Amino acid sequence: MPNKYVGYAHGALFITYVILAVVLWMEQKWSIKKGIIILIASLLPFATFYVEKKIPKRCLCCLSVRSSSTKLSKMSC
Repeated sequence: MPNKYVGYAHGALFITYVILAVVLWMEQKWSIKKGIIILIASLLPFATFYVEKKIPKRCLCCLSVRSSSTKLSKMSC
C-alpha cells in the first residue's frame, strides 16, 4: 500500500519537472538541442543534477526577478 502513494508522488514530481522544464525552455528561448537534453535528463537517474550544474545561475535569478517585478521584466539573461 505505501508503494502506491510513493508511486503517485513520484509520478506527480516527474510531470511537474517536465512541465517546468518546458516552461523554462520557452521562457529562456533556448535552442532545441538544450531543451531536448533537459527533457532526456528527466529520464536518466541523477542526470538532472548534471543539467542543474550546466544551467547558468543568472538565468534562474532572472526568472525569479521577472515574476516579482514588472519593471525588471525586461532584463535579458
